[in-house]
Amino acid sequence: MPYKQKISRKAKIRRIAYALFFGIIFAVIGTIVYLIVEPGGGPRGVTRAEREVLSPQQREALMEESREAEGRFREAVSDDGPPDEEAIDALREAYDKHRRAVVNNPHASVADQQRLDRLREDVVEYEGAFLAGRMDALREEAETRRAEGEYDEAIGLLEEVREIQERINREMRGSPHASTAAISSLNRDVLNWRAEPIIEFSRRSEQRAREAAAGGRWGEALEYFTEARDAQARINEEFQRTPFVNRSRLNALAEEISTLRTQEMRALIAERREAGASLFAAERYEEAADHFVEAAELQREVNREFPGSRFASSELVRELERAQQTALSGELADSLLDAGEALDASLRAGNGNAALDHLDTTLRWSERLQSEFPRSDFRDENRDLRLGYLDSIRDRVPGILDDVLENLLPVPGHPDIRLHAYETTQDLYRRVMNRNPSRNPGDMLPVDSLNWEEAREFCRRLSWVLAREVRL
Repeated sequence: MPYKQKISRKAKIRRIAYALFFGIIFAVIGTIVYLIVEPGGGPRGVTRAEREVLSPQQREALMEESREAEGRFREAVSDDGPPDEEAIDALREAYDKHRRAVVNNPHASVADQQRLDRLREDVVEYEGAFLAGRMDALREEAETRRAEGEYDEAIGLLEEVREIQERINREMRGSPHASTAAISSLNRDVLNWRAEPIIEFSRRSEQRAREAAAGGRWGEALEYFTEARDAQARINEEFQRTPFVNRSRLNALAEEISTLRTQEMRALIAERREAGASLFAAERYEEAADHFVEAAELQREVNREFPGSRFASSELVRELERAQQTALSGELADSLLDAGEALDASLRAGNGNAALDHLDTTLRWSERLQSEFPRSDFRDENRDLRLGYLDSIRDRVPGILDDVLENLLPVPGHPDIRLHAYETTQDLYRRVMNRNPSRNPGDMLPVDSLNWEEAREFCRRLSWVLAREVRL
């Protein structure tokens, strides 16, 4: 194909493309213009639904009817007081008919448009004020119904107020009574008023529940607390933008319900615990332990099933377990106490060898108690400390007994008190304390360079050896 022929075909394609492009642009612009102002003239902002074909006679009839309605309105306004509903209806009729005639008149005059604007201003002023007064009256009646507890009627009236406010906002934008904030406030009030009877019911139910609980009517109290909780849960879920949402109260009501449901179990726990204590006092140790075990298991169930209850307590479980171990260790503890008494008797008698035999027996019982029942109340740290000390100086115990007991003298007038004949020697102090702080050493010399606490500790340890009180 020749080169010039190719260029000619490309030029034709470009011309066709340009024509299509500009044709589409003009079509879009024409459509927009048609939507804003249809052919035939008339004011802007007229909807398609308002368009109709009217003859000149029909338009003139509408104008005449509009003027007659306006006359009725002006006559009413000239009287004292604000216009009534009939006068407002006449003004609305005048405006609507005049607008219908103007928007469908392609040759409407400037005077016709000016009259339409004036009528609209009157509608905004007078009908807006009338509707505002109507809203005030409805609001007052709604408040009265609300105070009387007639919430459905009150809410219906408040919704009517909201509809009127929406109409003012939509049709009378220049009115001082138009307000989007008022709509928000009304929406909030409607929501709050819907929630008020529910929260009041919840509070009444809670009060009745507490009165029932105070009277010991546990089943009735549980029913009322459940009603109160369910109502508060509904508020929290469905009315989240109201001031009645209260998650803390919901949790507190749930805790009350848990507490009431644990009443029977608490009674059983107290019964088992009291019976265990009685059996323990009667030295029926195994039976007592069984009751403490049952009580602990019931408390574990309370903790597991009702963790939010104020009666859920891990500390009580530990206390019951300790009571169980104490009961189970009762016989062993009795053997330990018997061995300890025999040890003390031998020490007080100055029988060192017998005391060592009893010391071995006492240590065996004590070690068993520590290993088998570490949480028993029969455990005694002071006793364990003393036994450990005696065991650590066991080879010296007979000699200490001999040296001290043979030098005790009676105190006139005090038959229960014995006084050592000599000052405490360094030898005795060393055997009791495993050290000698004296600056002037000598086994038979009095111990020196002691402070008050060291002297008290010496007396305490010697008391352990002698099984009787020793003091300065």
